Amino acid sequence: YRRRTFRIFPAFYTFMAAWIFVLIIANRPVPWAHAGSAFLYISNYYNAIFGDPNNGFSHTWSLAIEEQFYLLWPTLFLILVKRPDRMHVVLGLIIASVWVYRAVLCFAFNVDQGYLYAAFDTRFDSLLVGCLLAVVLHRRLYSGAITSLTSSPWLPLLTCLVLILAIYFPQISGITIPRYRDVFGFMLTPPLIAILIA
Repeated sequence: YRRRTFRIFPAFYTFMAAWIFVLIIANRPVPWAHAGSAFLYISNYYNAIFGDPNNGFSHTWSLAIEEQFYLLWPTLFLILVKRPDRMHVVLGLIIASVWVYRAVLCFAFNVDQGYLYAAFDTRFDSLLVGCLLAVVLHRRLYSGAITSLTSSPWLPLLTCLVLILAIYFPQISGITIPRYRDVFGFMLTPPLIAILIA
């Protein structure tokens, strides 16, 4: 936590102060509510609930998700590390649960895409996929599959192609799939990026 604080907070709060200073000097309104949410690393929920106001603090939603994740991940890790043989299974189940949760929010409750895009509860699976990859690589699980994925210099290019297809499938195929990005795009992209990293 100390390392992360020294790595992120000084740069971020310097940016915040500089941006507010620029707005004041330019005699432009300062979005204090949004700035406050950014200061507290909850701007993702500000954007999710009130909509993205498209200002200099809009991009802080992803940093907020990251910081919220790193508040919870160490505790979850300490619980899971007691049974290291099951860690990858539990992480996989949590990730799959977020996918189902996001689909339910979309199709059963018609939750706005702005919420699904920015809220921690709908996006932390992306970071958890990275943690699952680290566990799999560290414990040398599925080494045969990983060796196959990394056996040719062409396979990363293939993965990139599949990633592009996953992101732009409706546009490329001409097939209209309701809420594609919110349900399928957010589900397919993190594992493909994990494969690319591997």
